[in-house]
Amino acid sequence: MIIENVTQIWNPLLTQKMEKIIDFDSAETKNLIQDLIDTMRAKNLVGIAANQIGRNKLAFLTEVRKTVHRKNLQTDSLKIFINPKIIKYSEEKEIGYEGCGSVANAEFFGPVARAKSVTIEAYDEQWEKFTLEAEGFLARVIQHEMDHLEGHTFIEKIENMRDCMSGSEYRERGGKCVCEFEEKDTKKKVRRESFDIWNEKKKWFDEREVMINENGKKKSKIAFKEGEIWWMSLWKNLGSESYGKWEQFSRPVYIFRKFSGESFLWIPMTSKDKEGSWYFPYNLEGKNGRMILPQMRYMSTKRLLFKIHDVFDSEKREIDQAVKEFLKL
Repeated sequence: MIIENVTQIWNPLLTQKMEKIIDFDSAETKNLIQDLIDTMRAKNLVGIAANQIGRNKLAFLTEVRKTVHRKNLQTDSLKIFINPKIIKYSEEKEIGYEGCGSVANAEFFGPVARAKSVTIEAYDEQWEKFTLEAEGFLARVIQHEMDHLEGHTFIEKIENMRDCMSGSEYRERGGKCVCEFEEKDTKKKVRRESFDIWNEKKKWFDEREVMINENGKKKSKIAFKEGEIWWMSLWKNLGSESYGKWEQFSRPVYIFRKFSGESFLWIPMTSKDKEGSWYFPYNLEGKNGRMILPQMRYMSTKRLLFKIHDVFDSEKREIDQAVKEFLKL
């Protein structure tokens, strides 16, 4: 069965480690595999993980096919990986552009460094254990899907936000890099959150003047409005303050008030289950989260990365009322 709504970024299921599959003969497992196959092909993906269709199970598929924009790919037949584990990564790495079915609404692509080859152990749907040595694009897809099963997305591993592009520009360039990349020790960069790194990042955001729109054209202002949820680059904060995660210091935020085309009031969001009048509960794509009302702040649009959700008018009124009640405290 095709799962129409592929799990999108910010959903807590994409940040959790998946559970091992125990019963390979169960109807649940067989349905999971078939749903993965149907959804991957319907959405024109080359790989898909169980949590992308809302299942908390340790399984993913790959099926590398040639596309209009990737004509030189070495194709690979459908492969099913159950309870997989990568047992070897090559020392040599390469940087390539990646997108994801879980950021499909954003049409967002960025450069990620991956091992050129990997060795993976897994079980197939017949409960047969196998070992596979993969290289090139298949190795990249395998690493991308393994990240999903471990609670990560490719956005956490983007080498340089300056080199990201919209879907239309990516398709126009055929997936090729927009610039030459310097070789970097990626191991030292992965998930580091330090003030030194943020100080370098914010220099770029401060100089940011243009953004690519959905048609691949440059525009001087970012189009946004009240009642939208965006992924935004924040900072490395102190103590219990909300701050951005991963290399881009990013987190989802709610646009509460728009003052101009260049500034707004925003409320940070968390997937953690917090109680009390300081937190407004919000359900995003079937997953419960919270808006952190006391950390509402004024910010420049230069920090906005991409939109992930529109809030209904009825929900906006509820949020407005919650903020008013909070300010009375």
